[in-house]
Amino acid sequence: MHQGQAVGGRLSERGRDDIRAVGDGLAASEIAVDQMLGSPMSRARGSAELLAAALAPDDVRVDERLVAKNSGHLGGKPGDLAAVEVTRQGVPIHQLRSPGGESFEDVQTAMYSY
Repeated sequence: MHQGQAVGGRLSERGRDDIRAVGDGLAASEIAVDQMLGSPMSRARGSAELLAAALAPDDVRVDERLVAKNSGHLGGKPGDLAAVEVTRQGVPIHQLRSPGGESFEDVQTAMYSY
């Protein structure tokens, strides 16, 4: 599924268990975390809260620049629809920009501009 910005929701129980296990493993390894930056996306915020509980960083922030890729009209739709779009537009998958969305190249360009 193209999740991106169109799909919110919360972590599943399995997702919460997985993140708790990661946090516990990092804490057991005595990894020191001074600062955590997280995405404003709801699942990412849930993950950050669980990791922060295990790692106790001094500073936890939401960074709006870490928002998920905008998949445009493909958001929340099955992933195989991207293959149809790639064929229709005649571009490689990393250049696919569905109507109302952005490509992986767009995201990469924005990421390196910070």
